[in-house]
Formats: sequence, C-alpha cells, structure tokens
Amino acid sequence: MSEDPTNKRSIIAFTQYFEGEQKFDYFITSVAGVLCAFIAERYEPIPFGPNAETVELIAILFLILSFFFGLKRIEWLVVARQLNAKYLDHIEKSNFLGNVPPIMEPRYQLDIETGNQICSDPKKRAERHRKKATALRKKTTYVKNKAKSAYSKRSCYLMLGLFFLLLAKVVEAYAS
Repeated sequence: MSEDPTNKRSIIAFTQYFEGEQKFDYFITSVAGVLCAFIAERYEPIPFGPNAETVELIAILFLILSFFFGLKRIEWLVVARQLNAKYLDHIEKSNFLGNVPPIMEPRYQLDIETGNQICSDPKKRAERHRKKATALRKKTTYVKNKAKSAYSKRSCYLMLGLFFLLLAKVVEAYAS
C-alpha cells in the first residue's frame, strides 16, 4: 500500500508554515526588545511635560508592552502545541482501542504510572480517551485564543511604540 503524496505535501506545507510563524514571532519580539533597549539606553529623563523626552518615555513603555506580549504569545503557543500533542495521543489511542478485535483484548492491564488496574474493556477505555481528547481540545482552543490576543496586543503596542518614537523626533525638531 503506497502513501498518499498529498498527505506528505500537506505535512511539509504545515511544517514550513509553523517554522515561518515561529521565526516571525521571534523576530518581531526581538525587534521590540532591541528598540526598547536602544531608546532606553540613550534616554535622559527630564520632568514630564510637552517635550520629546516624555513622548520617548511613552514610546519605551509601549515597546516594553509589545515585548512582553510577544513573549506571552510565544509561551502560549508552546503550551498549545503541548496540549495538541496530548490531544492527538488520546485520539490515536481512542481510535486504536475502538478497533481492537475481541481476540486481542487483554484480560487485565496495569497503568504503568500508578500501578492501578485499568478497565479491560477496550471500548470503555476508548471512550475515556475520547472524553480526555474533548477536554484537551477545549483547553487548546482557550490557549490559542490567548495567543491570538497576545498577537494583537503585541502588534498594536509595537505600532504605537513606533508612532510615539517618530512623534518624539518631530516634537524634538520643532522644540529646538
């Protein structure tokens, strides 16, 4: 039996998308951090007021927020991938146990982690795995929504930081 070539292409495409998304997240988060560090290094505090330094301070704060939410996005995506791996494991076990022929059914089985006896009925075990998979799917959706929210906040704060950085340069030019 030969493998479906479209399945391999879809896995390759997904892997490329995943790696590209990951690199982009790292890049944008790094840009926010580097910009923040660069501006903060040469920042000279003066009393608050309608001046370029105050606008620069606002830009630094927005860039710090962007960096923070960039890190949170990366963290949430790692958690989502872990949950997704567990979800797929439970689905695979459920599918396998749901298709066990009666002759292969064990009389008893021990849980390796706890040492407790596991239900010997593969259908019941398959149902338990399906329930766990459903719960994991809900958690994964929740975590992915948190990652999307962090993405939006990271991008918004980065744009605001860049806007206030440019505004600081304009204010500095007209204040002189």
